[in-house]
Amino acid sequence: MFRLLLVVLLPAFALATEGIVPCSNGAPMPNKVHVDNCEKVPCILPRGDHLTSIIDFESPSYSETLTLKNTWREIASGLTGEFPFPSSIKNACNHLLNAACPVYPSEDISYNLTMPVLKLYPPKLDLDLQISVWNDDGEAAFCFNILARTSS
Repeated sequence: MFRLLLVVLLPAFALATEGIVPCSNGAPMPNKVHVDNCEKVPCILPRGDHLTSIIDFESPSYSETLTLKNTWREIASGLTGEFPFPSSIKNACNHLLNAACPVYPSEDISYNLTMPVLKLYPPKLDLDLQISVWNDDGEAAFCFNILARTSS
């Protein structure tokens, strides 16, 4: 029985990306973050392609909408900014895998984040990304930081 349980649970733990850290704003961390092709930070951002991740989190409260907010800090210079995503990407409700908006308190949610990584981004750029989703009341459903580097 124990071996069966280990075989079933081990893949779930192995899929999480290592090195994800909490945001300094005290917002809740997601339960699990899996970034495709990234077992451990820094994650490579494939210029001219997409970064895809699955984020599992628990909704802190009722909300009609969920809004993605991603900011970046270039590590060498300290420059910061926000990714100018179109509304189709910013509306996180469009990318929920096992739920739909509205979301309810304590609801377990899987979110599919697909971020375009434009070819015009400089190569080998080291970034600290802050990825968060916010509800109607301006409360973070989750927030985390992840180190990344643009591909050459």
